[in-house]
Amino acid sequence: MSLNVIHEVPAAAAAAPPASLHQLRNNIVRVALQEHARWNQPVPLKERDPRVRDILLDYWRSGAGVPINPQSLASVEFQQRYPWSAAFISWVMRRAGAGPAFAYSAAHANYILAARQNRLSGGSNPFRAFRVREVRPAVGDLVCKSRDGSGATYDNLRPGMKTHCDIVVGVGPRSVTVIGGNVEDSVTRRTVPLTATGHLAPPEYFAVIKLGGRGPASPAPAGPPSVPQPVPPVIPASTSGGTTFYEPIDLGIVVDGTRVRAQTGIFVPPALRTDRPVSLVVYFHGIRNPAITVDQYWNAARDRRFALREELTASGKNAILVVPLLGPRSQMQIGDLARPGGLDRYIGRVLAALRRRGRLPPGARLGSVTLAAHSGGGLAMRTVALASNAIAPRVRACWGFDCTYNRDDFQAWPAWARRQPQSRLVLRYIANSQTAPQAERIRALRVPNIDVQPSPSRDHGAIPRVHFRELLQRAAYIPVRAS
Repeated sequence: MSLNVIHEVPAAAAAAPPASLHQLRNNIVRVALQEHARWNQPVPLKERDPRVRDILLDYWRSGAGVPINPQSLASVEFQQRYPWSAAFISWVMRRAGAGPAFAYSAAHANYILAARQNRLSGGSNPFRAFRVREVRPAVGDLVCKSRDGSGATYDNLRPGMKTHCDIVVGVGPRSVTVIGGNVEDSVTRRTVPLTATGHLAPPEYFAVIKLGGRGPASPAPAGPPSVPQPVPPVIPASTSGGTTFYEPIDLGIVVDGTRVRAQTGIFVPPALRTDRPVSLVVYFHGIRNPAITVDQYWNAARDRRFALREELTASGKNAILVVPLLGPRSQMQIGDLARPGGLDRYIGRVLAALRRRGRLPPGARLGSVTLAAHSGGGLAMRTVALASNAIAPRVRACWGFDCTYNRDDFQAWPAWARRQPQSRLVLRYIANSQTAPQAERIRALRVPNIDVQPSPSRDHGAIPRVHFRELLQRAAYIPVRAS
């Protein structure tokens, strides 16, 4: 079943911004308590009770900005498949007056990721996520846990992972009182025990989102270093053969007043033949830890799931892999690539770098361009594909790896495919995940040049590698003259 939507509904106006974070915190608690009372007085109500249908509709539309059809709320299947707990949290935040500071969403993982990024970047946004061992929960905080065996943690969280958050409305010496939506099919108040040190206990709980809390210094997750190491201009790719180099192509991306590092990874496979058409595959990564740059992202020694260079080499395809470094929230932070002519300028600089390094002789023929994206990079790819660029007719394929999180994907991508019937859209997604509703709506349209299939992999991070070689080998390229 796909998410049944009607015309797009603007989110309801939030309350006026509070005078202080202290007031906002009080507002959050007050609104949560009022909602608990509304659902539980004089008798407890459940989600399929017709008396709460308009309330749930308001949570979805005004809170999360999801324009669902009212008839969907009467469906048992809909209620089971689409939890409204994150819509409830978003609704409370809007009513409390959080304004643009909160990352309103129908999925808890999305606003947790935004709060984690706020903390890691040290920006001015007051919603910041911490590991449960780092801070003690306080009134007005959100406490977040993994759900349905997702295994979500502070460090491995990614879009689509099942999580749940509640609002802390009371703190005792050995427990906190929380209120959450879609708990026991209602708005429910519960008591959560604390450890002897006053912390939430992992592994169930993994994050506390504080309002304005600085917390301890921000350690990077285990694995990559917190500060990117200097990268030499040319690096042999020992596990993939070929040559990797990094170009300082500045896309003009600025996040919280800081310019994102100008870095594009370019991989030339060992058997590349320049006497034949050479194609480009431009790959958009997903949301990233600010410490992760391209040199770490596709390093198979760090994470085999992103061994994209190795898959290109194994495919035998006469193509070059190009990975621009986007902002930490890649779906929104792509700089010049979002502007008219942005892709033209970017590819021009990539080609100039290849010629300058002797990897592409003057007059070499180029095959067509493929755009590919994983996770949060899906909106970045869509934005670039739909932008006005002279090279747009040469974009012969767009490959999306578990990336259809955006509520209008089912309209935008078919429009692109119909406008470019010579090109092909390929989507691979995880069934019953956050990306499934949009992917399945696109598939149901049966547009001839769109291929949408669930992936055999249930690992969100592994999907690009699972399908990359296969799609490379299936790709049909056309000659494009270098310019």
